[in-house]
Amino acid sequence: MLISHTKKFIFIHNYKVAGTSVRDVLGRYRLSSWARIQQKIGMLPKNHTKISDNHLTALEIRARTPEKWFNTYFKFGFVRNPWDWQASLYEYALKNTKHKQHQIISQMPDFKYYLEWRITEDFKPQAAFFCDEQGQLIVDFVGKYENLHQDFDWIKSKIHIKDNLEHLNKSRDNREYLKYYTPETIDLVWEAYQEDVKLFAYEKPILL
Repeated sequence: MLISHTKKFIFIHNYKVAGTSVRDVLGRYRLSSWARIQQKIGMLPKNHTKISDNHLTALEIRARTPEKWFNTYFKFGFVRNPWDWQASLYEYALKNTKHKQHQIISQMPDFKYYLEWRITEDFKPQAAFFCDEQGQLIVDFVGKYENLHQDFDWIKSKIHIKDNLEHLNKSRDNREYLKYYTPETIDLVWEAYQEDVKLFAYEKPILL
């Protein structure tokens, strides 16, 4: 997550949804020399507030920040097609030996086994990043990975920046993620991630 006090926004960083690219752009903003002096003597808060966990939910951020920040700053993040999201999480954990779940996932026999483990042992829908305990959105905008540049352009207009988004860490395009799926595993994600499907208006993909 990232909070900017000069642009007055809070970015909620969902897993594997171009968050590195977004943070790369948002982290470019620095205070003027005079503002930095004001910072040092306590007249201004730090330009960027980072909390150690990059993937805090909106609820966790609300609990850890002053109420006036959370209530007045523009709060946003991104979600991804749940089927593509799970395939990306799986692929990233397999390839990245430093990932905290690499050892567990690299020993799994196949993607179906991974999905069953994720759903039963480590389940967290994307809605959990942006909703309260009652399932109501508590952020101002949730963009989609599938419309990344278009949605980020709209965010730029809200927080008054001009930088273009460079999409880093992109591992696949379009429907390539479907190579991991069978009709059975398509249904596994459909049933488990109904909250994301309904809240963010996703449809079940069809295998060709």
